[in-house]
Amino acid sequence: MNHFVKSPEVESISVTSEKVELPIHYAELESIYSQTIDRGVRSLAITSCHGSEGVTTLACALAKRALAGGHKTLLVDMNFCRPALARELDIEEKPWQDLEGFMSSEIAYPDQTHAVSSPADVVPSGLAVLPAPVTPTGNLMLREKHFLSACLQAWLKEFDVVIIDTSPVNAINRHNLPAERIAAECDGVLLTVRSGVTRQAELSMAMERLSGMGVQLSGCVFNDINSPTLGDEIIRESYRLQRWLPGLMGRIRRWVRESPVLNMSV
Repeated sequence: MNHFVKSPEVESISVTSEKVELPIHYAELESIYSQTIDRGVRSLAITSCHGSEGVTTLACALAKRALAGGHKTLLVDMNFCRPALARELDIEEKPWQDLEGFMSSEIAYPDQTHAVSSPADVVPSGLAVLPAPVTPTGNLMLREKHFLSACLQAWLKEFDVVIIDTSPVNAINRHNLPAERIAAECDGVLLTVRSGVTRQAELSMAMERLSGMGVQLSGCVFNDINSPTLGDEIIRESYRLQRWLPGLMGRIRRWVRESPVLNMSV
């Protein structure tokens, strides 16, 4: 890809991450947080051009960061194409039957007593999650602009921040809730792009769909998992020892981030 579009307010940011293992301590995540939620964005949609670009990873990490910052946070999975939040956070999937109550009875608070492989996997106590429905019940109602807007208004009365994991913008099927519809109702929108995988034509198509709904991007996020720098790899591996050597690992990460050689792109 030789072209990238970014918002004048939020710069494009590179993030190297694996599946739902993006620690909230990452400087890149902090930059995204500080330029969206920390600036007063209360409803944030995160989308992509196509699947497997890191939307769920980023949504989970931002939700954890918002909660750590004292914001009562709701994480919503509206990716009816390939829902992932229930599986990633080990919560039960249910049909959305409480449409009149804006799915309030379907909101879960994940239990963090199950075993985790690393500190990044821990679900903060108090994080509220609305997983995608087992079946797309009520999908047609959700497609109505007034109902989607009413859902957000109801959620924002209860929560400080609502983060929505959407389906890819370019994914079109009968079960999907169009990502651009969701984005148009939110205060902020992030578009993730997988470096070396997403094509320029796919990015242009996604941008056209979003702009067609009057969506102004808050920013774009590069997922560099396919082309991490040596520094990125060292930082990622350092979190394996974070529990036992937090001070030393913190100093190593600071040194690595300041090293021009280790952060050279190949």
